[in-house]
Amino acid sequence: MIISALMIGLIAIVPWTRSVPSASGAIQYALGTEPATFIERTKGGEQIVHKFLHASIQVPVTDEVPKLEHLARQMMDHSIKSEAEKQGLDMVWLTFHRLDKPNEIQEKVKTYRVIYTRRDGNWSRLERAKEKGA
Repeated sequence: MIISALMIGLIAIVPWTRSVPSASGAIQYALGTEPATFIERTKGGEQIVHKFLHASIQVPVTDEVPKLEHLARQMMDHSIKSEAEKQGLDMVWLTFHRLDKPNEIQEKVKTYRVIYTRRDGNWSRLERAKEKGA
């Protein structure tokens, strides 16, 4: 599956529901999960509804992409993968909200998203076209 710019996201605002310890145990990451959907419009005009589990993770703005990738793998293995499977979902979006001041509402928030899909019982990360060399 290729995620295109023609998709319309219907993601609900996710409340921060629990903390997940970091690998070092020094930092707690706020995590909220909720089922969500998005609609893909094909070139022929057909609309395809995709259901997925959306995880929102609050992280410091200083966290770099490699750290977020590592954290995404840890969270998938720790609990998110099994949560999606229990709900019968074959896709997970992990959206990292990079905040300067985690306890304050901010106008602009940098985000980074990692998407996993399940096929034949196996989970794999969905790669962006530029990561594949396209």
